[in-house]
Amino acid sequence: MRIAWSSSDGTIHDRRDAGADDWPRRARAVWADLDLTQDERWLEPVLAHVAHDRTGLATRIIRHERRRPSLLLYPEAVTFLLADMALESGREVSVASERQRALHVVMNRRVLVTAHMAVSERLATAWEETRRGETLAEGVDLALYQVLTAFLSAWERLRGHLIADYESIQAEMLLHPYANLAPRILAARRALLAFNRLLRPEAEIFQLLGSSDFGFVQKTHRAYFQDVTDRMTDLVDEVEATREGLSGTVEAYTSMQSNEINKVVKLLTIISVLSLPATTIASIYGMNFNIPELHWWFGYWYSLALMTSVTLTLLWWVRRHQGFR
Repeated sequence: MRIAWSSSDGTIHDRRDAGADDWPRRARAVWADLDLTQDERWLEPVLAHVAHDRTGLATRIIRHERRRPSLLLYPEAVTFLLADMALESGREVSVASERQRALHVVMNRRVLVTAHMAVSERLATAWEETRRGETLAEGVDLALYQVLTAFLSAWERLRGHLIADYESIQAEMLLHPYANLAPRILAARRALLAFNRLLRPEAEIFQLLGSSDFGFVQKTHRAYFQDVTDRMTDLVDEVEATREGLSGTVEAYTSMQSNEINKVVKLLTIISVLSLPATTIASIYGMNFNIPELHWWFGYWYSLALMTSVTLTLLWWVRRHQGFR
């Protein structure tokens, strides 16, 4: 377990491999980070400094109980989950294991507790920013702000990858309409759907954290939380707009493929029509009847000339009426 705290004079302290007995007693603000694969035994003693229902909170975290609502407010504390999302295979959004990647957050006005099953780069970034900027001296809510900012920045980068892939599909579709883009389009749709499904509950949490009714944020720091709330709203709106745009891309791709098929069918139809007169003439002269042209010495050449002239006349008529367009 790692513990960072601010003493009464504003000095920031940091202790790694700490236990429940190492808890700072007179600290102004405390951030405790627990790796549940190693520190599960310290979870309940640490939560005793945050809320009265430490057993219920510990059970919820250990069992990874994520049920509605995602954010729970107690009289003296608040708890919620942050999903750590990853880009897999260059395109698809994937949560390798929600139990492993989720970050549990529990806080009151003086203590912030984060618990996780796996090491998170987002959390490490937030920890370093808090230590370097000494924001913990101003309140535990600013440490939470650093956590939210780190996760939000990662989601925004993920959004950038998905939008870039969406734009690449559109460009490829216009430049190469015959290309088989169906697998890429389906993968992009699954990615955006998964991303949007994970973002929606997080957006609700951000809205509550940025609300003026949320009592665990100091009034002087409320602007910071309103900023991340606005960024989260913009992120969700852009992902939703991209998802709708991709739906339009699917329709456009289907129409283009149908149009290309229609062009092929049209060309085959024109070829069939052009060959039909010659086939008809050859059929007539192939009948077992006494046809006068059979006794002409130039009858063979006459039939060939007739076939050619009728076919060329029909070809001229088709071109005149823009049949090849």
